[in-house]
Amino acid sequence: MSDIETVIVIIAALVAVTVVVTLLVSTSRGRNGRR
Repeated sequence: MSDIETVIVIIAALVAVTVVVTLLVSTSRGRNGRR
């Protein structure tokens, strides 16, 4: 169970970081790029 939990935590962290970076990049591009 410990291995599965570790993998889940790592994947969750990677997904969270990816989502945050994507939101920040899309927001900065949306404000500066289109307008």
